[in-house]
Amino acid sequence: MQLNKLISLRAAQRRIIAEQFEKLEDISSTSESQKLLEIIQEKTHTIRGLNERIINHADLRDIETELFDSEEYSIELEMSIHRYQEKSRN
Repeated sequence: MQLNKLISLRAAQRRIIAEQFEKLEDISSTSESQKLLEIIQEKTHTIRGLNERIINHADLRDIETELFDSEEYSIELEMSIHRYQEKSRN
């Protein structure tokens, strides 16, 4: 698959996750928020797979920047999920 297409797919997945986090703020039901967090976690696996394909793509010119950006996003995403999980337990 073309590098630009992989990057576009990842960007779309990131936008979906950002929108779902916004929706999470408005959900009052614990079970619904937990389900939405599960869905977001599934999306993190999709993004990780895309990150791996992008990093390993033959046309990628700046591996260091791509790897840093990908990992930085993944860490922040995991921390956001963790914060919401903690919030829902209290």
